[in-house]
Amino acid sequence: MIALDAVSKGYGGQSLLRAVSWRIGRGERIGLCGPNGTGKTTLCRILAGVEDPDSGRVHRDTGVSVGYLPQEVGASEAGTVLAEALSGFDEVWRLEAELERLAALMAAEDAGPELTEEQKEQLYAESLRWYRLYGVSDRPAPANWSGFSAYFERICADVLEHLIDPWAAVDKIAAHLKKGGLLIVSIPNIREWKTLARIVFKGEFSYRPEGGIMDKTHLRFFCKKNIYQLLTTPSLSPFYCKPNFMLKEVPQGKFRRVLNLLSFRLFEDFLTVQYLFVAKKK
Repeated sequence: MIALDAVSKGYGGQSLLRAVSWRIGRGERIGLCGPNGTGKTTLCRILAGVEDPDSGRVHRDTGVSVGYLPQEVGASEAGTVLAEALSGFDEVWRLEAELERLAALMAAEDAGPELTEEQKEQLYAESLRWYRLYGVSDRPAPANWSGFSAYFERICADVLEHLIDPWAAVDKIAAHLKKGGLLIVSIPNIREWKTLARIVFKGEFSYRPEGGIMDKTHLRFFCKKNIYQLLTTPSLSPFYCKPNFMLKEVPQGKFRRVLNLLSFRLFEDFLTVQYLFVAKKK
């Protein structure tokens, strides 16, 4: 995941690290021991990207993020230890407030406040990206937001599995779709073979901090058949399904895709990590 290649670092003419080459692999847990002043903290800061080496190279695999807790904490405006601890969750509180706001809008009888022109442009750009990426319609792509809103107005990309009642959410969304409008959803597949193996052979059904199919924020779990049932309602009819074999938390996507073709899609349900579904308003 992280590799050092001939890394050197010094301060004030004193060399702390000299031509250090080291690789930390995925899943490894490493304790770094040594006397004071030998460069342990400096090495950690270089690994975290807080400091640059004087020479050599630091390589991090694509998608790898590094968390670093310094041993000295600077002065804080929060004032108390509790306030300082809670301040690290500002983004979580913001997202929670946004989810509550969206839930309130979805629960309302009307469609919510009128969109600003800027919001319409953002939604149009996102809708156009999905439209071109998956080619889900035989109609030409609309030239502006007004044209798009008549076809599909709701995109739930990795949303429904986070809700307590995704079935009620789908009904609410469908009520605001125009006839012929599209609901596009992407949902992880719990039938993926590694996830299934942990449940069947290890007896382990637990959330995983690195995200993916068993992300700790997921409240509901689906396989292909259940997603189809979720989107089959009196007002909606699913008509398009596309498997996704790769997430950043699940590597070997190209290998899975090739294996699926060589096996004539016999094991597709077990190789797929996520499904894209499109349903149309009747």
